[in-house]
Amino acid sequence: MAIEHNPESRRRYDELCDNLRDAVVNPLISQYVKEESGLSNLREVSTKGKIHIIRTYTKLGRGKE
Repeated sequence: MAIEHNPESRRRYDELCDNLRDAVVNPLISQYVKEESGLSNLREVSTKGKIHIIRTYTKLGRGKE
């Protein structure tokens, strides 16, 4: 959500998607956030009505993968 609502982040995201495709960029962002936070995958969550740049995301937490 932060990317979509921050003009500079959105510009950079769009630039990366133009060069690499969103099918590459989104998983890379997800993996980076997971590694930096030290959290585990909990479940997949729909973004319907909330975010327009992705359809689903993986909820992270301290539970099991």
